Amino acid sequence: MEQYRLSPLAPETVVYQQSLKLSHGGNCYSINFAKSSNVVAFGMSLQIMIYDSELQYRNQINCRAVVRSVGYHPTTKTVYYLNSRLEVCTENGQALHKFSSSNNEQSRIAVNDKYLVVSNADGHKLSVFSFASIPSKPCSIADDGNLIRSLKFDSDGLITLDVTGVVTKYRMSVRESPQLIWKCPAIRGAYALCVDQDTGVVYVTGPDHMLYIISAGVCPFGKSNK
Repeated sequence: MEQYRLSPLAPETVVYQQSLKLSHGGNCYSINFAKSSNVVAFGMSLQIMIYDSELQYRNQINCRAVVRSVGYHPTTKTVYYLNSRLEVCTENGQALHKFSSSNNEQSRIAVNDKYLVVSNADGHKLSVFSFASIPSKPCSIADDGNLIRSLKFDSDGLITLDVTGVVTKYRMSVRESPQLIWKCPAIRGAYALCVDQDTGVVYVTGPDHMLYIISAGVCPFGKSNK
């Protein structure tokens, strides 16, 4: 019998804390926050800027091509990034994998202890690499026909936001393609998401300065499709 942990109640509001003016680098294409290691990484043109959770500057990583998306391995404390040359690289510039084609403006990565996932590369929606097999080819691939705008891991799966505004959660495995857990109705105009690693609550940016909160696939405007 499969068991599911009960999710805590989702917050009804969020509180603004502060703004940060990045004094280094260029345009910010990607942000990654690793709570367990107190690291916030900003992908900015040819640099990755590293801050702590209090938004205090630590250091920067210089890259040889424009950084499109940044991920952080919480155990090894390694920064991974996808650049405009379609390469998945480590913070020291080592290229682990190069894709032959990509929707360059939309390609993103997500990283946790076990997996590195790249979206919208080589014509597929999700290319999944296992850290046990990198730098070999992807261990699995999933494609549901829509480009991905944003993707993040939570404690037990991968959350994605596609260009239609649909938020989806997948179960990951090295032996098979990502398996659907739940799918939330479309948030029209949604652009990016982030995930609370402790609770699994998903926050999604929407039009008209809206921030949507999704808990266990239940949306604030309708039922999830499980």
